Amino acid sequence: MAKIFMVHGLSGNKDVWGKIIFSFKNLFECVAITLPKRKKLTEKPSPGLGEVATWDDLDFLLEEVGKIKESLSPGELFIGMGHSRGALLILKLQQFFAEKGEKLFDKIVLITPAAPKGIKIISLPVLISLAGITPKWCFWKRPVRRSFSCAAYSVLDERMPEKDQRAIFEGFSWESGQVVAETLTSPIEIDQKKITCPVLVIAGSRDRMVPPDKVRQIAALFEKSRYREVDGPHFLLKGPAHMPLCLIIRDWIWEK
Repeated sequence: MAKIFMVHGLSGNKDVWGKIIFSFKNLFECVAITLPKRKKLTEKPSPGLGEVATWDDLDFLLEEVGKIKESLSPGELFIGMGHSRGALLILKLQQFFAEKGEKLFDKIVLITPAAPKGIKIISLPVLISLAGITPKWCFWKRPVRRSFSCAAYSVLDERMPEKDQRAIFEGFSWESGQVVAETLTSPIEIDQKKITCPVLVIAGSRDRMVPPDKVRQIAALFEKSRYREVDGPHFLLKGPAHMPLCLIIRDWIWEK
């Protein structure tokens, strides 16, 4: 049975993968993690979250993925899967191990990936999403959250009833203001030559944050990539889009 290491995006946590994990039950062993200090919006933010940086997240992930790598059975397929910013973190982990001459993931799945350094992504929807962040004063030093209206416009499925959108939104987390600032001003840089394994890159056809044309550019960075598109928004992990998403991923992982 293949093992999948799952990394969430901005404002996420391990529970955003719940529908995907349920769909993969009896097919794959899924390991979803929550990045440091990301408490849910229903709780008070963790002290120090506002100053958590990208390198803090990567140090945490390197430790976690290292433990899993050591526990793998001989021949066990290891898949890296990331959503949005989490997709870049997965790629960065693969790059780190490649720089040491080691293999980490056998295959990588990028779901509506954030744009790495070199692909410009600033657009009106991105600016609207940023405008919905609170608090605004010195946000790069503080825990931040996006408003429901901002999330509904920028990442959630506009075709879903509001009550279903709110149910998804209430499961989101506080985010590091510093990470948000870094994502906008100094995106993660990926050495594409270090990513030599097969990569599945999935876009949402109605994604306002990272439109399909940008996702195609990201897919084109990797020699062994395959691009697929799902009818849905940026957040494909829950809602009507999650089932076709799971079928695409399942079939691709099983390919020889």
